[in-house]
Amino acid sequence: MKKKAIVLIALLLSVTLLLSACLPKTQNTKRKERVKQSEADSKILRVGYMRAPTLNPLIDIAEKKDYFKQNGVRIRKIRAQGAIQVLTKKKADVALLSLMPALSAFLDGKDVTFMAAVSDLNSMFYNTSRFAVSRLPEDQITSVKTVGIADLTKNERLLIKILLKEMGINDKLVEYKELLQETDRAAKLTGGTVDMVFIGSEKTRDTLKAKGNYTVSDARQVLKDFYMPSGIVSTQFALRKKPQALRAFVKAIYQAIKYSNENGGELLSLLENQYHLPKPVARFMYTNFIDSKAGQDYVPRGDPAKAASAIVSVTKPDDPQRNLSQFIFKDYAEEAVK
Repeated sequence: MKKKAIVLIALLLSVTLLLSACLPKTQNTKRKERVKQSEADSKILRVGYMRAPTLNPLIDIAEKKDYFKQNGVRIRKIRAQGAIQVLTKKKADVALLSLMPALSAFLDGKDVTFMAAVSDLNSMFYNTSRFAVSRLPEDQITSVKTVGIADLTKNERLLIKILLKEMGINDKLVEYKELLQETDRAAKLTGGTVDMVFIGSEKTRDTLKAKGNYTVSDARQVLKDFYMPSGIVSTQFALRKKPQALRAFVKAIYQAIKYSNENGGELLSLLENQYHLPKPVARFMYTNFIDSKAGQDYVPRGDPAKAASAIVSVTKPDDPQRNLSQFIFKDYAEEAVK
């Protein structure tokens, strides 16, 4: 019995020594695996991919033409309702979106960086709200109290507030009436139910002008001195962690822009077929993109100070004094256009 006990103890000691010898190697192997995984992850860019077909087609074209692969970066689409939310929560490394929500988040103390200008002001906003038409004469426009608007996003409502402020109207005293159909908004205006409406089509604008003495303002003209393009937005955190992947992404999107400008029919087809947009809407988005000369001002050149001041005036974010030079990072865009 004693002999068996001695043998058993010897076996247990042998197993213990064997495990002790193996443990450092196992830990070392796991550490190496973590390093390899980290290196692999640094080459995978998490891209905020909104469900709405605003700028997503550029990502789709870059994928289809293998521009990401050619530039040595892999992407993982992070589908989200709002790209700015997944960026600021560090769930995505980069996204394509308009400057307004990005600048608003930056002024509110969030880590947001604007890297490249893709196109002009949000085309979908102009689809519903390009013209402000009022039944009040121009010298009484500041007396507007009720405004008919479409079903707008938070960003688009911010633009409405800035537009009203630029027209001398106190948006805090305005009552907004949400009317989905443009014809309903026009009817409310002619019926005297509202003082002003925002519409998108030139046809409705001309019809209203023909019916009476209406004051018409073009949002493009009101905002012409504002630098508010759509573009590539990232964070300082991602720039530190994945600089090469972001550099490659910027170049790939620039190539997609060039391709879209030279092969517009393919972009239009993508909007109609992949995104299943009605032809008039697809044509509008396509025309707006081409007309904005997307890519011509790819490198951020404008000064966002006026837009920042306007945002502060209507939202009062927590930190309105942030240094705007920290918001723009244009090195990769400059490299892409060389």
